[in-house]
Formats: sequence, structure tokens, C-alpha cells
Amino acid sequence: MKELNAKIDAFLKDTEAVVPKANPTFGQQPKADAVGGWVASKDAKVEAKDGVFVVTSTGGDPYISSREVVKGVGRFTVEFRMKSDSKGGGQVFWATADEKLTEDTLVAFISDNGGPTMKATSVNGSVNTPLRGSKRTTLEGGVRVPFLVSWPGEVTPGTDDRPVIQLDLHATDLAADGVTPKAEWKLEGVDLLPYLSGKEKGTPHDALYWRFGKQMAVRQGDWKLVRYDLGAEGKSGLSDAKLYNLMDDIGEATDLSAKHLDKVKALQAAWDASDKSNVAPLWGGDVVK
Repeated sequence: MKELNAKIDAFLKDTEAVVPKANPTFGQQPKADAVGGWVASKDAKVEAKDGVFVVTSTGGDPYISSREVVKGVGRFTVEFRMKSDSKGGGQVFWATADEKLTEDTLVAFISDNGGPTMKATSVNGSVNTPLRGSKRTTLEGGVRVPFLVSWPGEVTPGTDDRPVIQLDLHATDLAADGVTPKAEWKLEGVDLLPYLSGKEKGTPHDALYWRFGKQMAVRQGDWKLVRYDLGAEGKSGLSDAKLYNLMDDIGEATDLSAKHLDKVKALQAAWDASDKSNVAPLWGGDVVK
């Protein structure tokens, strides 16, 4: 990591030669610093406004515009963005400390999906090994991502391998604010605070469900049933339903569906029941052709 930081810091010093003085934009977001790492500025400020931390720029020289500056540099581009993510996240932590709000602030950091490694995605040098699959698939390489949470005094330091999902952030944030969800809201996530504090020893979910267009997946314990975009294998179309035991086969290499037909049937029934209340997919209907 030291070597990587040194390489990136050296690159940042020369950025002014290739990036205009005006802040570069991504997604038509002028003079904005994305904590997520697309655009940031050396003079970026983080201010507490009505309980929300806002990252803004006063117009100084930008130090990252990874889409424009290092386009096509592959793995280095990904590492560059990760470096910027760290800087942006650090600004949030420093701001909470400056405002003496560290012990009153729940911070969560999570990726939206796995790395894009297959045709029809923004392939950028990501590596999902030992997981198989890519962004835009329901394989582990598309849905399993790091999830970091910090709240001194409330979250017990350590690691936890119990499966959770991004939807849980909604219920968890409400709980942190002392809000009790109403039944009519029909929240799908689970409040993770009892699990993160160590008070609850069970598992947050009996099962997790995914749907992306025609792709699907359900995980219950170590078992996972999945239909995925065959673009992950350099092919086209949608796979048949495949069954994997993630405890023994995190890379989803050995399909056990023929040996465990009852498990396939049970998991498919659980997924079908879960999907009944969902609206029709608004995107993701296509697979690699």
C-alpha cells in the first residue's frame, strides 16, 4: 500500500499539466467533490449543515478526474479511484472529529456492486478473484462487496461474516435516529445495530434475495440458487438455475443442482414468494448477446 500511495501521490503532483484549472465534471456535476471518488479537489471542505456533512470545493486545482486523466490505464485507474475514496472518506471522519460528533455519527461505506469485468460493462481493470462473475450479474463477483461500519461506542470493533444486504442500511439508519418503522412502510431491510453491537448473536436474515432483470439469486445459509448472465463466461444469454454451496465453493464452480433437487425446489419457491410483491423490472432485462 505504501508503494501504491507513493505512485499515486507522485501522479497527483503532475495532474495540473493535464487537467484544466476549472474543476472537471462527471455526470454534469460542476464544482462538486464526490466523496465516492470521481472528482475531488485539494481545497475541498467538509462542513456540518443541519446534521448533514457536505463536501464542497472552493475551486482549487483538482487532484483527480480518473475518467479523463487516467482513462485506459486499467488497474491503476481502479487503484486511483480507491485512493480518492479513502481521501473522501477521511474528510468525513475528520469533519465529525472537528465538530466533536464522532460518537454521535454512524458512518457506513459499501460498494454498490462487484467490479466490472465482462463485456457490456465498464471494464476497468477490476479483479474479483476468488469470486466468479462481474458487475451486472447475480454471481458472487457481482453482489458480494466490502461493507464497513463505524460508530464508536455503539459498534463493536471486529469483523462479521453474517450475510447482510444494502437494504439493511435503511432500517439501520432509522434505528440510529430513534425512528420506529411503521408496518405500512414495508421495509425490506433489517436494523443491524443489535448485531453490530454484539447484543444479538443470531443471523439478521433467514435468506437474501436478488433480482436483476431476468437474473435472480437467493442465498439461505451456505446454499445459493442463481440464474446469471452468461456474459460472465464469455457467452450469451441466461444460465439455467444453478446451485452452489458457498462454504465449500465461494467461486461458484461446481453446480450441485442435479444432486440436490429438493434444495433447488425449496430455494426457488422462497424466491418466487419474495418476488411476488415486487414491481416488474424497470431495467436489467437484457443479457449479453
